[in-house]
Amino acid sequence: MHGTILLIDDNTLVTEIYRKALLQRGYQVLEGTNISQGRHYFENHHPDLIIMETVLPDGDGNNFCRELRNKSSVPIIIVTIRGKEEDIISGHNAGADLVFPKPYNTEMLIVRMEGLLRRVRRSYNVKE
Repeated sequence: MHGTILLIDDNTLVTEIYRKALLQRGYQVLEGTNISQGRHYFENHHPDLIIMETVLPDGDGNNFCRELRNKSSVPIIIVTIRGKEEDIISGHNAGADLVFPKPYNTEMLIVRMEGLLRRVRRSYNVKE
């Protein structure tokens, strides 16, 4: 299973971990450190899935998630330093498919991501 994953997180250590793990599995990885860059990559590269933080230097990731959801059904996974129950609920209410509070296991995130991609591809009859 391959595709393009857009990572939006201002923590370069986190994106480096994601990038390495995703590249090992054959994914193309796009990286943005803020909403503006994320918007650019989304509009110009049409990723298969987005993994994004909610706390970003130029705005709230939940608001950006709502913006994306109004334009697209692209799968969105929110990872957040805000781990309270209401923060997780807020991410889902913003339109995220999955919400992972930090810290979490990267392998678990990728397994859930791949399951989400499989489900989306099946619903559109896209061959893996």
